[in-house]
Amino acid sequence: MQNACVMGMDVLLREIPGLINSIEPIASDHTVVEVAELFLSRVYVDVLCLPVVENGRLIGVISRHRFLDMYLKDMYLKQFAHRQHRSIRNYINETPLSVELTQSLADAAVYVAENISDSPDFVITRHGKYLGIVTVKDFLRAIDARRGASRAALDGACLQIRSAQQIAVPLGQMVAGVAHEINAPLGYVQNNVTIGQALFSQVHEMIAGYEALVDNLLDEHASSDEISRQMQQITRMRSALNAQEMLGEMQSLMTDSLYGIGRISELVQNLKTFSRSAAVAI
Repeated sequence: MQNACVMGMDVLLREIPGLINSIEPIASDHTVVEVAELFLSRVYVDVLCLPVVENGRLIGVISRHRFLDMYLKDMYLKQFAHRQHRSIRNYINETPLSVELTQSLADAAVYVAENISDSPDFVITRHGKYLGIVTVKDFLRAIDARRGASRAALDGACLQIRSAQQIAVPLGQMVAGVAHEINAPLGYVQNNVTIGQALFSQVHEMIAGYEALVDNLLDEHASSDEISRQMQQITRMRSALNAQEMLGEMQSLMTDSLYGIGRISELVQNLKTFSRSAAVAI
């Protein structure tokens, strides 16, 4: 049993390095537009936070959910043009989840569950130096795989952890963490739908104006003053609203919303798998 405990603890210590994603960090002088493009790129599609590093040392992270929420609101409020070239310093969370490379999987689980905030992904460092990030999806899979490991090694590791009061995170805390993880994509899906409703309302108003103008142009009894008034109204609406830009924004909102829904579906499936393996273990 003692050999099983030692072997189990060795595996736990090796699992954190194996989960690291070597995500290229960004600098604090990146612009808002550059960060938005990174979040929408394929390389960062599964990343919920971007690490911000200076001279190799972690100074904070930028949460996908918080950043996109502020970014889309700025676009909708027409402040985007003034802020798109600003640095992202105001978006940085300076107290991110950060785990030392040498921490065990059990210690990391307890730490993440107790300190989870606006992004459940966490950063791996070595003496303050940035190494990469661990996504909550990979973290849950690692815990699930741990339950399917050698029974003798797992039992021995659990006994040693319990004796040192380093038990793995309780199921309730893990469920709370997963609920928070689901809430992140759900939040920006809801935000996208709200903004999309406002955009559709403006498009509807413009289409109604065009339809009224066409009706009057086809009506031989319509006065030239009425037609002129409607044309002036449409001209004002076109000046205030770029239809092509708005359609592009709608497409981006729909694409991002579909990504968020996909993330929720994947997380729910991972939770089901985790629950089944937990029930078997019990």
